[in-house]
Amino acid sequence: MEALGNQRESCDRISELPDSVIQHILSFLPVKDVIRTSFLSKRWKYLWTSVPNLDFDGLVFSPKTKFMNFVDSVLLRRNGAAIQKFRLSFGDYYCDGSRVHTWIDAAVTHNVRELDFFYYTSKHFDLPICLYTCKSLTVLKLNLNFATLNLPSSIYLPSLKTLQLSSLAFPNDDLTEKLFSSCPILESLILRDCALGNLKILRICSSSLQRLSIDGLPKELGLSNGTIACQIKVSTPRLLSFEYSDHMGQDISIENMSSLEYAYISFDFDWEENEPLCVHCVTKFLRGLSNAKVLKVSSTSIQLLSPASNSLGRLPMFYNLSRLNLGAAATKENIRVITSFLHSAPNLEILAIAFLSLRGFHEKRYFEAQDVPPLERVIDRLKVVKIMWFGGGKNELVFVKFLLENARALKRMTIMPSKQLSANLELQMKVRQEILMHRRGSISSEVLFLS
Repeated sequence: MEALGNQRESCDRISELPDSVIQHILSFLPVKDVIRTSFLSKRWKYLWTSVPNLDFDGLVFSPKTKFMNFVDSVLLRRNGAAIQKFRLSFGDYYCDGSRVHTWIDAAVTHNVRELDFFYYTSKHFDLPICLYTCKSLTVLKLNLNFATLNLPSSIYLPSLKTLQLSSLAFPNDDLTEKLFSSCPILESLILRDCALGNLKILRICSSSLQRLSIDGLPKELGLSNGTIACQIKVSTPRLLSFEYSDHMGQDISIENMSSLEYAYISFDFDWEENEPLCVHCVTKFLRGLSNAKVLKVSSTSIQLLSPASNSLGRLPMFYNLSRLNLGAAATKENIRVITSFLHSAPNLEILAIAFLSLRGFHEKRYFEAQDVPPLERVIDRLKVVKIMWFGGGKNELVFVKFLLENARALKRMTIMPSKQLSANLELQMKVRQEILMHRRGSISSEVLFLS
């Protein structure tokens, strides 16, 4: 009896919490579990009807009528409290389109702030028009399993700050551009695996956008018979962060990125027979990022640029760049590209490089300091160098010595050996001694080896 009394007392302590606190706690539970709390006591009977977050996942229901009836029941019993987060995830098997319209209408009526909609569909489906004029919506995430996002002629989302579009197809140039321009305070835009085969130009123009990520655009955007199937044009004067992954060689032009602080680029496609066109596209793209303060370049990007390092010519200048992160295999051509980036960033202070190992790769062509023209060797502002997965190969050694000789303001170089080098203590000691004894352009610099 005493134990039962203690349990009741503990339960009473929770029940005495303010409604807002209890509802916040309930928002972390699945909806089905939240509803079960209504049986605890009279105090809990209706608390679930105003929980701020609703997450409906059709995959945990069978048959589909059970899922539809459950969602209907929850929304019909909800009081007038606003919905903070509303998530729907299901497929054709679990629901029909008319019910979906009713649910989204209900969310809009309850002033939903964040809507996450994931629909596994193989059929034509239109989202309700009211969604595109929702005044309360701040976050919208749509994934339509490559169905077409049919947009209405009237779009205005005055409070939307984050828009994430995944695995869907856009209808045409005009409506797609209108979607982006009808969000006056949009700050974050994410495009992931979107099919743009119906477009001639994907135009993203926004005076408010601060973060933009474009990743995994499908093949129909890429090179076709030496021409570009679709152009991408970006004009975002207040953009702070830009992440771009290109798997097919798109024609992308960037304008008005004067506020850019961080950029990540990943090129992962073959030149094939379109090298001149690709060189032009890549150079134009890099020029648009020239105001970046931090630049991260993937290993596939360096590998892509290396065969065309001669035809690529001098890279655009990055006068604001203070930090550069790179990944690359230690081939002569890759290191030539890296030194081109160094020459193009006269105010660079921090350099981080991860040397990658390629299967079947053996150094046959060696990088020499003479590969870099004398006027391009001096590195005035570089203070910190971090080299990861250092294997001790000849090209890596020559590059490290090149930095020690020419980085006149260098304060610290940190070298983290690869697993292979760490396992070979004799080679590790030899390489370490060779680096420590090499002449330096900065007498105050130190070299640290980390295990």
